[in-house]
Amino acid sequence: MRGKSRSTTRRPHHADIMRLMKQIQMSDDDPAVMQEKSLNDTLNAVNAAGYLSDVQRRAPSGLQVFGPKSLQGLGWAGAVLWMKRNGYHTYKMITLLGIWAQMQDDELFVIVGTRPLLYQAPIYAPDSYFHQIKRDFRLYYGKDAAPPTSATQLYTAPYVPENRLAIRQQIEGALGQWRDTQLGR
Repeated sequence: MRGKSRSTTRRPHHADIMRLMKQIQMSDDDPAVMQEKSLNDTLNAVNAAGYLSDVQRRAPSGLQVFGPKSLQGLGWAGAVLWMKRNGYHTYKMITLLGIWAQMQDDELFVIVGTRPLLYQAPIYAPDSYFHQIKRDFRLYYGKDAAPPTSATQLYTAPYVPENRLAIRQQIEGALGQWRDTQLGR
């Protein structure tokens, strides 16, 4: 038959569409999905990515700053920047600066902090490293981007939606103090 092409893809039937809708609806009732949504909603409510973008744009001299990137793990979600000092041998360690939402004993916390990560790749190839590090740090520094321990937390507080604006101001203040420390003020 000339002029007519037969499509090998079939259009979904009503039953297929209804089955998919039911799966989506069931996943919305899943506690893990609801917790993940709650963590991400918290980060959005406190403008985590926005504050980190500001830090990146106004990075202290002497630092290469990349990101922000959104990450998730078991019981936490975060927005992070990763940075290293200028110089050839400074690849051996980077520092994460981030804002995390974390469930602790059924209570939701907002955490601002830093976390050092050591280089874990078997070899160092500068061309590949500098190409990849701009996009993601996990290839060279491991996948563990969980919230920092209390020793490197700059701010932590229980998240209460009614206190969202006050929490945002405190996050902004904590990030400002971190920047001042980096500048030697």
